[in-house]
Amino acid sequence: MRALIVAPGEPERLVPVINEAESKGIRVICVDSDVAASSRSTVVSVDAEVSGKVAAELMARFLDPGAQVAIVTGSPNVELQHKKATGFCEVFPQLSPGGEIVEIVDTSDNEDDAMCKCFALLERWKSLSGIYIRTGNCLPICRALNVLGLSGKIQVVATDLFGEMVPYFENGVIQASVNGRPYAQGQIAMRLLVDHFIRGHSLPPHYRLNPQIVLRSNRHLFREVKRKGEVQELIA
Repeated sequence: MRALIVAPGEPERLVPVINEAESKGIRVICVDSDVAASSRSTVVSVDAEVSGKVAAELMARFLDPGAQVAIVTGSPNVELQHKKATGFCEVFPQLSPGGEIVEIVDTSDNEDDAMCKCFALLERWKSLSGIYIRTGNCLPICRALNVLGLSGKIQVVATDLFGEMVPYFENGVIQASVNGRPYAQGQIAMRLLVDHFIRGHSLPPHYRLNPQIVLRSNRHLFREVKRKGEVQELIA
């Protein structure tokens, strides 16, 4: 084995594994998230801070000045999620006069926990106008808003894109999503390895992608929600 491509869900647990692989000459590329404390060769990911700033700009445009918003996070140990929140918190108050981020809710990417905490959040903040979901685990939040009849009343900016999100674009629960382009991340990771081993190119310390904005009007164009035949047509 000459290389590993990993998508680290629990970064701290992978540090010794990655370090051992690298010590044996096995190049490790992280995709989607980083394990910065390890000796990994490189990481391919969306620019997380820019993703958060894009989400903040969208949210500020969706809401009136002085709006109250909340951030829902997944795992607190995922570095890129932290950077998304940092970007959002920096830009939203700048673009929304009087706008306020009232709470950051940690769900640990547990669906039941996420739904319960969303109900509690909406009970505490009756005037909440927007929710930025900085994790891909958005479905429990969408279901909670549906149950409470708040579809379209609370503006939601989500993260990434997958098939189960489509109905929530259609019924107005999700106004936009900031996509991390996972397919492109995998492609780039493979290309970096080919260039490294075949052409002798050095691996960059970090390869950051520009995030994509997904709206109801263009969501059908993304391969993440296309059916198999449509994806083949897209490739052709």
